[in-house]
Amino acid sequence: MYLLQDWVEILRDSNVRKPFETTVMHQEDFLDWKGFVNERYKMATKDQEGKRVLLRHIHWLNFGWGEERKRTNKQSVGRQSVDKI
Repeated sequence: MYLLQDWVEILRDSNVRKPFETTVMHQEDFLDWKGFVNERYKMATKDQEGKRVLLRHIHWLNFGWGEERKRTNKQSVGRQSVDKI
């Protein structure tokens, strides 16, 4: 395997009954998400009370959605917990 096309053929033909559908992609096909993520998520340096935030003291992060378990039937219920953040 010396060429990219060799990898494409091996992956496509690795399933004999139903060959995989392969797509050759180039560098410009991949998006740069760094700017998008930097706009949405900012590292907190202070908490709501104005105290300094140290990453080594963080044990749990909540981004707005939590999971709550009902004790009676052990069923998971997803609920938004924005008011608790």
